[in-house]
Amino acid sequence: MTRNSSDAEDLVQDQLIRAFTGFSGYQHGNLHAWLMTIMTNTAINTHRSRQRRPTEVLTADLPKSPTIRNGGSSHRRCPEKCLLESVPSDRTLTALRQLPKADMEGLRYSKVADILGLPVGTVMSGIHRARQRLRHSPHPPTCHATQCAWSNCQVDSPTVRHESGGMADQRLIWGDRSVVDRIGGAAYDYAVEREWLARPSGLALWGTDTRVLYDSIRLIGDLPDGSAVLDVPCGGGLALRGLRSDQRVRYVAADISTDMLARARRRAADLGRDDIEFTEADIERMPFDDKEFDLCVSFSGLHCLPDPAAAVREITRCLKPGGRLVGDSVVRGAGLRQDLAIRAFRRVGVFGAGGTVDELRRWLTDAGLTVDRLHPSGAVAHFTATAAR
Repeated sequence: MTRNSSDAEDLVQDQLIRAFTGFSGYQHGNLHAWLMTIMTNTAINTHRSRQRRPTEVLTADLPKSPTIRNGGSSHRRCPEKCLLESVPSDRTLTALRQLPKADMEGLRYSKVADILGLPVGTVMSGIHRARQRLRHSPHPPTCHATQCAWSNCQVDSPTVRHESGGMADQRLIWGDRSVVDRIGGAAYDYAVEREWLARPSGLALWGTDTRVLYDSIRLIGDLPDGSAVLDVPCGGGLALRGLRSDQRVRYVAADISTDMLARARRRAADLGRDDIEFTEADIERMPFDDKEFDLCVSFSGLHCLPDPAAAVREITRCLKPGGRLVGDSVVRGAGLRQDLAIRAFRRVGVFGAGGTVDELRRWLTDAGLTVDRLHPSGAVAHFTATAAR
């Protein structure tokens, strides 16, 4: 269609991005035909755009100017100005001072509760209300720092949203109520909650058999009553389907996205489960005690994170001795088509750095887990690992 391998890669990436953002308008039917229509229209629009583009002239054909001869640019920004712009504004510093000690000093909720002599639930609700007030402040802080210390702030600065390699910070992408959060999350939930749609979609996009995912979710139903389960990131509550109707366990659903938590609550209500605990949390810094859970499930989450190894370490901290981690992650190296899709999702900030199957195994073992199963299915690797006893 393009007669050029580089243009073909760009076309596939543009097609996947358009399909992802426009999935809410997809009508049940031939998925392959729908994707090919998007690709054809994208190719036609790109060709027409290039025809209207002005003629490009190489810089070698331009007359030599003093700026070009010196290898400089009249628009180059001075280092002093860049340094000053990296300093947080007064409003940002004021907002940071309003944050609870648990956020600023890295204290866990249980430690704060011990210091203040209050129940843990009171501490958690107080911190949540403080964060909400900052989010809905009529004068939200404007942060220009390269790395924002306030991981939950509503930041619109492109400087903060940018990481090395041009990739956005996933904490900010998934943590705010962005277009990606709403449309992307809704599209994923819609597909994955319907096995008849998930199977062809998973095969077309990742070359994976989604039946392995649903088999992993069913492991939740094998837990005896009284067990504790952590579902992080819980997304729209897909894993809740693994609970038996008569099963009595402590089930905690955690996610950094408030929209995802809202969907999970609706899912729990549909299933008649009023005993689910919902917690807004960053997977790399969760408000849970050491050795608190018998099982952690983490589906379709690690590849969205900026530091998946840190997330695995934090999950391991929360597992009881002999506790299990069950989950999956999209991985690189399964094939050119899948790697192009991963690059496309990274471009829009949906995916994080990600890794290969070998890197996933290393994340698990470096965290102190024993890998019981690591099964690649296309570009999705399913795993089960056990904490040391």
